[in-house]
Amino acid sequence: MVKYLIVLAFTFLTGITSAQVTQGINTNQDEKYLSDLYDSLVGSNLRIYIGKKFFEPLSKELLEGNLYYADDDWTDGILGYQGQVYSNVTMRYHTFLDKLIILKPQGYESIEVPEKNVDFFVMHNTRFERLLLPQEGYYAILYSGGTTIFTRHYSTRHEKNTDKNQVTELEAKQKYYVKKNNIVSQVKSKGSVMKVLNEHKAELRKFLRQRKIMFSRNRELALQALGEEFDRLQNLK
Repeated sequence: MVKYLIVLAFTFLTGITSAQVTQGINTNQDEKYLSDLYDSLVGSNLRIYIGKKFFEPLSKELLEGNLYYADDDWTDGILGYQGQVYSNVTMRYHTFLDKLIILKPQGYESIEVPEKNVDFFVMHNTRFERLLLPQEGYYAILYSGGTTIFTRHYSTRHEKNTDKNQVTELEAKQKYYVKKNNIVSQVKSKGSVMKVLNEHKAELRKFLRQRKIMFSRNRELALQALGEEFDRLQNLK
């Protein structure tokens, strides 16, 4: 039955694609439509769901804090997997284990996605990519151009004793990085960012003042804006 559906889907998609080329229809819209149609036909038999079942190693009953990025709830996102893009994938990112977990459409089985197969994933309007530096793992891409700004979301673990049990506390943390001229530098303050982007330090400080962006209050917004402005100034040379 599954093989029949796949053959039917490809036959149907090929016919539509040929007609669209002839009629000059918007191909971007069509590709999105065809991708969603194919995914809906194949469903839980998609290759992204061929992986080992995920079992949570930490007991939530004895846990304080979130195990996952943003919150512990599932969310629909986009997954780039071995060169193909899949939309409407139910997923969550385990920041303590640094693992992408997806949910099968049928059976509600959690699957651990092999890191080597992940090109990128998007959830909560944030794009994540697996990078090798400064250490291998998933990073949120804040800005990508001539300069790249990215964040490492992770959780630290602490144990504390209560009257009855030992409880695990998880604290969400972030590390911020700037990649310029193929050199990755960690930045912790506005001053450290300006040291990396020193060619336009004065202009960038003025830029933040004019935009009324407070680095200490919204680091990710400030870093994204600084990356864009730095590349703009570089292109004016």
